[in-house]
Order: sequence, then structure tokens, then C-alpha cells
Amino acid sequence: MKSSGRPARSASKNGALGSLAVVALGALGMVTASETEARAFCRSRTVSIDPSFNPSDAGRCFEEGLPLFWRNVCVGYSIDNRVSRKLAFEVVANVVARSFTRWTSASCATEGAPTSRASIDVRDVGPALCQKVTTTLDQPNVNVIMFRDNDWKTSDGATRSSDIIGLTTVKFNTETGEIFGADMELNTFNHAMSGGEPTANEYDLTSVITHEAGHFLGMAHSEQSQAVMYATYDKGRSSARELFGDDVRGICSVYRPDGTRPVLGGKVTSGGACDPTPYGGLQRDCETPPASAGCSSTGQAEGGSAAAATGIAILGILVVVKKRRRG
Repeated sequence: MKSSGRPARSASKNGALGSLAVVALGALGMVTASETEARAFCRSRTVSIDPSFNPSDAGRCFEEGLPLFWRNVCVGYSIDNRVSRKLAFEVVANVVARSFTRWTSASCATEGAPTSRASIDVRDVGPALCQKVTTTLDQPNVNVIMFRDNDWKTSDGATRSSDIIGLTTVKFNTETGEIFGADMELNTFNHAMSGGEPTANEYDLTSVITHEAGHFLGMAHSEQSQAVMYATYDKGRSSARELFGDDVRGICSVYRPDGTRPVLGGKVTSGGACDPTPYGGLQRDCETPPASAGCSSTGQAEGGSAAAATGIAILGILVVVKKRRRG
């Protein structure tokens, strides 16, 4: 994300991990057949794109590579238990849960079929001790949501643009677009965020996380300025808390109510009970060497492959000073 007054949605870069990639990826509504013709939503993809790319400026979505998606019917996340000094853990946990629910409860409808919700669920699997952005194929993981109070830098120490409000980094299979893991970072070093109603000098935490949750699920920035997934966001506003029709159309196209993932050629996700365990198992403590960390559970996300080639994409939300988002 960049701090230019509106949430910015897409920034990505490829990693050299084989077929695994990482990508950084916001109200309820109903999709009708007549609305689908007005499509403006965009998908995050397996080819890198600059985080500042805004489809409303370019007049098009970035469409190189394959679109990203979770094969799983259920995905888990953890919140770093230190959150921010300026926010209570309980407040953050409630905001995150509601933000994801806006996406997973989206009401989808197709001609001749009953209305149903998107075929993806997102669950809180408990707090984490983790400030690292990483997903590995050969050991347990955690899809962590973290706050950067002390600095806003990359993992190698480079200073990031203060215009970025938040970033979601997604690791994915470069050959299919399947997401293996996602981590969300919030820039509380440069920007004040409110867990309630924002003041004129604060960003609305709910709006920011709802936007980043869209990236987490595979959505890129939208051309529609009213959409949660629009690239930029203003201080003092809470207008991106609820999904716009364009956001709903997007999530319903990725996670169809019948469980199909279009990218897989009509294959359907497996049914059964929800298992939100991250790829390879859950490891809440990513800061203690594996030999001494006793807080993990084994398991593997559905459809994963240890031999997959991987990539990384980073998407975020930007701040816009001169342009104003809808109120």
C-alpha cells in the first residue's frame, strides 16, 4: 500500500524459488448476469508488476501470466501477537476477522442458479510470533499479519516508499497460479491507523485490511474508483469497508459457489471439513530456530506439490494526496 489517500493494490516481484511465487494482495453484494458485462476487477498474476500499477490510469488490467488463486476451500492466518503499540490485539483481531468475512460472505448469483456465497473460507488459527515474510515448501509455515512500528524496510534493509500503507506478499506456483502462502504488512511506522472511526489524520484500519485481504485472496487493483480494490486511499475515510459490486464480481469469479477454480480447467476443490492449516503445517513461531520451537503442527494444504516451481508477488495500497476517494 502507498500513503497517497487511497488504497493501492498491486506491486509484485518474482522470486527464484522454482515454481513457487509470492504476491502481495477489500462489501457484500450480489452478482447478476447483467452486471457481469461491466467487469472492471483485475486479478493478481504470476508475472511481476510494479506495485504502483493502477489499471484506472493504464486503462486496462495487467494480464500477463496466469491469475492467482487458493485451491483450498479453507485458508488460515495468524496475527503477530505484538501487533502495534497504537492498537490493542483484540481490536485488530476483530477488524481482521470482519474484513475477511466481507469477502468470504460475498453473495454470488448466476442466471438460472440459486444465490450462494463464494467457495472460500478464511480462519484465524491463533496468534503468532512472527515478523518474517516467507513461505517455504519443505517445512511448516504461518500466513502472518504484522505491523511495522519501528521501520518500513524490505527484508534486506532497503527503505520502502512512505506512500505505501500496506503490502501483501503471496507465494504461488508459477505453473498453475495456485497460492501456497500469504503475509500481510501494515505500515504503522509512517501512518496512523484507527481501529474505530478514523480522524482526519488517520487511515481506517478496517478499510486498509479489507483491501489487503483482497490481495491475500488473489485480487489485484480495480479500475473502479468506488471499489475496495482501487489502488489508492484517503485519510479520514471509511468508505472501503464494504465491498462494491466490482469487488463482489471479482471474488465470485475466482471462487465460484460450486467450488470450481476456472484456472484448473473446471476441476473442483475437495469437499469435507475446513482445514485452515498453512502449507506444510502450522509454525506460529517463525523467529525461533525449528529445533527449539515447540509450537507447530504437521499437515499440508490441499493440492500442494513439494516439487512446485515458485514465485513471489507483492501488492499493496497507496496514499493519494490530490485525488479523493468516494465518501
